[in-house]
Amino acid sequence: MNWNGVYSLYTTNGLKQAWDKGTGTSGDINLILVSFLKELGFQAYPVALSTRGNGIIPVSHPSINGFNYVVAMVVVDGKKVLLDATEHFAGVNQLPERCLNDNGRVIDKTQSEWINLSQNASSYQMIFGNLSLDTEGKFKGSIDINETGYAAWNRRNSRRKHNNHDAFVEEIEKGYKGIEISDLEISGVDSINNILKSKFKVTLDSKADLIGNMVVFKPLLVFSNNESPFKLEKRDYPVEFPYPARWRVILTLNIPTEYVVESLPTPVKVVAEDKSFMFTFSTSQMGQAIQVVHDFSISKTLFLPNEYLGIKGIFESIVNKHNEK
Repeated sequence: MNWNGVYSLYTTNGLKQAWDKGTGTSGDINLILVSFLKELGFQAYPVALSTRGNGIIPVSHPSINGFNYVVAMVVVDGKKVLLDATEHFAGVNQLPERCLNDNGRVIDKTQSEWINLSQNASSYQMIFGNLSLDTEGKFKGSIDINETGYAAWNRRNSRRKHNNHDAFVEEIEKGYKGIEISDLEISGVDSINNILKSKFKVTLDSKADLIGNMVVFKPLLVFSNNESPFKLEKRDYPVEFPYPARWRVILTLNIPTEYVVESLPTPVKVVAEDKSFMFTFSTSQMGQAIQVVHDFSISKTLFLPNEYLGIKGIFESIVNKHNEK
């Protein structure tokens, strides 16, 4: 079946009609999934939820009018697993990002309970780069990107959306301003259980400034964050991230033999008191190469207003370190 893009808590004209048409709302498709699982002998239940754009359901006084979407839950070996059949690349316990909104309500004839919608959700991206700087200030080399979880899901959706290889390459180039890609190889696109691997050659222009006999550049090149999303001095409502995530970058930058390294940014490590955030950054010289290591992770998704200044400070540390040359 294909999803028609409509959110629904209920079926529209009955499951049989949706099945015969081969298309339906999220309610049609996921309630058919629940029916299939029950027919196969599993314990399966609908889970009503409110999408992120619809707001969080107040657990203390919920109303049926606050729910606008339904997914499936199945019990396997005593474990509760969440499923959504509207998306091509959705995995087990990997709901679409629109559904990752606090808790959902399990609907059953005899009992009902709340279930965390973000259980086991995560995103991971690892970038390896081996680049050489020439005397004109250009970097050339290769990039390898390994992705799992939501990072891989987003990349698979992007690949499916584009009609041809060149359009997909252009999409990646838009994500990393100033990058020129050639010889792209990608594997793991069609299997949601495998690591998605992208490999390509790159040319980076205008990422180094030539000042007299000096070359100056940001060590993370196109992979740096130049602006913090948190600009308010004070925030009176929570900060919510859709899922835990980790983003790592390891670059080897080969320097021409005519040059010597004069200065490098100092290393930094910032860890939140409850270890919900972690950021490390370092640069080191190995012969005629500079190695740059960046590691950022977030393990908690909801931060209360009194935690805002801590989050704001960590993101400011990231931006400041990324902008050092």
